[in-house]
Amino acid sequence: MEAKAKDTITLLTKEKGHTLAIPDEMLADLSIEDGDTVEARIVEGRLVLSPVPKVKGGLRYTESGLKKEREAEEDIRAGRVKSFDSVEDLLKDLNDED
Repeated sequence: MEAKAKDTITLLTKEKGHTLAIPDEMLADLSIEDGDTVEARIVEGRLVLSPVPKVKGGLRYTESGLKKEREAEEDIRAGRVKSFDSVEDLLKDLNDED
């Protein structure tokens, strides 16, 4: 999903049932369509909504998949990774952890 959204600001009103109605123009700017998944995060006291990208076959990341991806990215940044010269070395390392 490659959105070319312009900077937009609007006020939303919380409706009954925990509903926030996002204007059609904003959804269109982000290429969000009916049935699409949107990730909601609280970052530094702000609600941040982000479209969840479609992946191969039109499937979408699940929340648990997104969490695991964020954890993996943090492990990479922190240097908690290993390199192997061969698949056999990788499998040996995995078996040694058991």
